[in-house]
Amino acid sequence: MYKSILNFFQSPVEDNELTQYKILAKLNEYNEKFRKYKLFPELLQLYHIDNMLRSLYVKYQPYNESLSKGMKTPVIDGQKADVVNRVTDSSDVKEIFELISWAMLHVQTTMEEGIAVYEFVHDNIKIEPALPIRSKKNEGYFIIPDYHNNLLRIFEYSSPRYSLKKKSSKSLKTKLLIQISLSEVGSSVVSAGIKLIERYGQMKDVPVYVCETILDLPFKETVLPIAKSILLGKLNER
Repeated sequence: MYKSILNFFQSPVEDNELTQYKILAKLNEYNEKFRKYKLFPELLQLYHIDNMLRSLYVKYQPYNESLSKGMKTPVIDGQKADVVNRVTDSSDVKEIFELISWAMLHVQTTMEEGIAVYEFVHDNIKIEPALPIRSKKNEGYFIIPDYHNNLLRIFEYSSPRYSLKKKSSKSLKTKLLIQISLSEVGSSVVSAGIKLIERYGQMKDVPVYVCETILDLPFKETVLPIAKSILLGKLNER
């Protein structure tokens, strides 16, 4: 879906009002997802769209200004931006530049809808050790209730280190170990999760974390990715 939005800025604008209408229709699809508390992958796609538009704006601005002043086509970073190569008429340049400027504002407004949902969910999820952590290990288990689907899910996680510009950090990979209906769980999610780990898990003496939340929201699209992000933050602190 996000690629179809970016396509609007890769060629001359044939009908500005129609193009704006199509862009707004696409952005409304994102808003509909956010209103249903479904954040991913749509929120990441919007970040990609926003970054691309800002990049085009920065590269395109000198070209637009030079045409407005009657100057020759400038060279940007040794070559013209891809979008510029496809446009030769000054009126087309002006229209596309104005369309980019207009779209940036609407993309930002849509992103703010998603960010508000993200912050609400983030504030209502807490990740804590289910057992005392005796050692720093790069693998363990993650207990997380999925109230939206009435399931208790247990994940194996691994968190290898990687280096980015000489700064060491961690990534997070997860694999579902077992899931059961929450109706089969007693009063304690932690106790039930630990029993499942003892029964089905293969790793011994590794950290076990639990997600504490009461949110009944889409799991794969929202709760799980945000919970994983919070867990990764904790692992990077260690």
